[in-house]
Amino acid sequence: MNAVSKYIVDHNIGTMRQQQQQQLLRLELTVSQILREYGKKFTQIIERYSDGRNGRCVIGLIMSYHGWNGKDDL
Repeated sequence: MNAVSKYIVDHNIGTMRQQQQQQLLRLELTVSQILREYGKKFTQIIERYSDGRNGRCVIGLIMSYHGWNGKDDL
């Protein structure tokens, strides 16, 4: 796969993720609904937003639902 093809694939994947997130946001879920539905994707941790290994605390989970990538960088 050349660089242009890889860019197109990466762009399409990013676009699909954004569309999925927008669809979820349109549902206007409550916090408890977000925790029940979206929380299944992560391991629960405490005292930090993320453990760097796909674990999230509750605040990290809510932030991830709204688009946070799990990293502390801005």
